Amino acid sequence: MSWYSPVSTVAPVTSFKIYYGLASGKASSYIASLSLSEANCNISNNINYCSYNVSNLVDGQNYYFKVSSLTDKQAESPLSGSKEVIPTDTTAPAAPTGLTAEATSSKVIISWKANTDDTLYYRLFHGILAGKKASDSVDSPNNATSLVFDQSNYRAGDNFFYLAAIDKSGNVSLTSDEVKLVIPTK
Repeated sequence: MSWYSPVSTVAPVTSFKIYYGLASGKASSYIASLSLSEANCNISNNINYCSYNVSNLVDGQNYYFKVSSLTDKQAESPLSGSKEVIPTDTTAPAAPTGLTAEATSSKVIISWKANTDDTLYYRLFHGILAGKKASDSVDSPNNATSLVFDQSNYRAGDNFFYLAAIDKSGNVSLTSDEVKLVIPTK
């Protein structure tokens, strides 16, 4: 969030308080008291331009923020007008790791390490040319760490697989390293 306040020599602002509520017009809860440096304030033309990153918010939840200023005598100003924010996750999950591919007599088993971030599901890519050139893809069930396919779905010879992670906001990770699986001729 960002805001500004005038610089005054009569009642110098020394800090700010941030408040939030989950509904417009409802009582606000206090969340932080910030010094000018913690509020990342910069003075320009006798105005404090400030900003603060509020973390640990729930995606899709409406938040209503207000701010007040405190003087050097700890007098608190009235709360500012309310600003509505609906956070949306824009950070992609980590690229998957530990991808392996194995062929049994009748199955192809693809497995990987679970991400420890907000990954919801994985997208497995398959191709017959190296260099991450997929010809098809399939999405895993939520929180899966392996997929099993009938070997007859793949052609004999070289097959290449790689994986991406997708979080609940639809952000897609970078892809994993590519693995090669040679399916024997029957």
